[in-house]
Amino acid sequence: EASGVIIPVEVTAAGTYNIVLHGRATQDGTPGTGAVSVADGASADFSFAKAGAWQDVTVQLALPAGVSQLDINRGSGNGLFDIDYIEVK
Repeated sequence: EASGVIIPVEVTAAGTYNIVLHGRATQDGTPGTGAVSVADGASADFSFAKAGAWQDVTVQLALPAGVSQLDINRGSGNGLFDIDYIEVK
């Protein structure tokens, strides 16, 4: 079973939000790929190109008003990444 992390986020109004993932790939020469999803099934794939170098990757997801659970996981990717923090904008 794939591992992931679930992070609760709260927004005041429903809408499409930018989810900024600050992370890095963990293997030289192999992009670290994964997905971030919400409980209602909306999902977006992401990829960190560089190993060792922290970088920002932005995906967009529709979030309902209130608290949502963001699930950051390997999805259909390889899961070779580290996440330092996320921002919802």
